[in-house]
Amino acid sequence: SPDAGNLDDAVNRHHRSLPKPPKTIVDYEEAEFWLRSSQDTLKQKLGQKRIEKKAKNTIFFLGDGMSVATVV
Repeated sequence: SPDAGNLDDAVNRHHRSLPKPPKTIVDYEEAEFWLRSSQDTLKQKLGQKRIEKKAKNTIFFLGDGMSVATVV
């Protein structure tokens, strides 16, 4: 049918507009990935402007023997 051709064209245009997937697969189990990721985050955070205002309405949680699952 004529509408099927238009739909195929629309789908093809949509797929061409999507970002290309990375050429390599990131291995999250490799220590090098986490080292690079943490270093990049640290550099980004150190480059940000510090907040000089005084904190208000601060909540401090203190727990002994609590796991992450208990807190979340």
